[in-house]
Amino acid sequence: MRELVNNCHEVYVMTGPLYERQMPPLPKSDELHQVPSGYWKIICLEQSGDIEVAAFIFDQETPRREKVIDHSVTINEVEERSGLDFLWLLDDDMEEAIESQEYTDFLNAYFMD
Repeated sequence: MRELVNNCHEVYVMTGPLYERQMPPLPKSDELHQVPSGYWKIICLEQSGDIEVAAFIFDQETPRREKVIDHSVTINEVEERSGLDFLWLLDDDMEEAIESQEYTDFLNAYFMD
């Protein structure tokens, strides 16, 4: 993210939990809580007049060293699985075009590792 911010003027990052299955509670916790089964992340930036996006879903069991790009999804999939609606302020046609956008080549340099 730091490298992306250093090379672009504005970067918007949204992230949140997924509760798609029951997870065991944290050991030694003395408060009632629910552990997410995974999480999602959406990155949006404007590049040369275009809106570039990348969206990812990670399972709670995803190893730290796994490649980020292997978890790329569309924003539509994040919406379906999270129950949230993103980019709703945009014109409907623009919103759908962006939210159905597959991972873009522009971002490859940042997420290949």
